[in-house]
Amino acid sequence: MEKGEESLEDIVQKLHKQYKRICGVNYPHGYIPPYCRRPIWKQLVGIIAALQRSNIAHMDLKPQNILRVGNVLKVCDLGISKYGAGFGSDEMSNFSAPEAMLLQGRYDPKVDIWSLGAILYYMTYGKQPNRDPGNRSWEPPYGHRVVADPLLHDVLVKTLQYKPHDRADLQTLQRHPYTRLP
Repeated sequence: MEKGEESLEDIVQKLHKQYKRICGVNYPHGYIPPYCRRPIWKQLVGIIAALQRSNIAHMDLKPQNILRVGNVLKVCDLGISKYGAGFGSDEMSNFSAPEAMLLQGRYDPKVDIWSLGAILYYMTYGKQPNRDPGNRSWEPPYGHRVVADPLLHDVLVKTLQYKPHDRADLQTLQRHPYTRLP
């Protein structure tokens, strides 16, 4: 078994400290630099694609459950993941989808799409999104401006929809210009 060098949480905090030193207090392009955020996002989308090909929903994706091994991100802690449609757990994090937190029983693959969006939101604003039943979970936290990158903003809107049927699916994210751009 491979040993992870550091978690995504550690990576984001380290990048933020470096970015803060360069930019001062004002972060014009988010919590971590865009040239770091996009490659992480692409790897996360690839991780979810691999899980979905095996019909697995992780259900507890969060920065602490994603480890860097060399230059590759890998998911860990599949303890509450479900093969096919499953049942929830009260051990889930604040990065988990609203339906998982409400323990509504059966989940589709979009449960992990929310978590992807929540992680991207965290890398953008340094905070976790609110679970807003009014479908405004993608809005920046109080005191922050909407991120300047319209493609990033669009991904946040598409992934952080409260109702699963309103959320983007994996194929939409794979085809999205934010994911496809170098």
